[in-house]
Amino acid sequence: MVTTHLPLALHDEPYGFISIVSEAPLSVDQVHALGILLTQAGVSLENARMFVDTYERESFFNALARV
Repeated sequence: MVTTHLPLALHDEPYGFISIVSEAPLSVDQVHALGILLTQAGVSLENARMFVDTYERESFFNALARV
């Protein structure tokens, strides 16, 4: 068994990592493809954070407007 660790980053800051266990070492193309997927995962996480932040801010201002 071979374990490969790939970083997950948000805004070029380390956020975590993914460990992949396989029976054979991953090829360069596989590692490259996984890196692309992890980049997209980081973008998705950041989008989710921004959505929550925007939703909370909008809820606050709506409540403030009712007062």
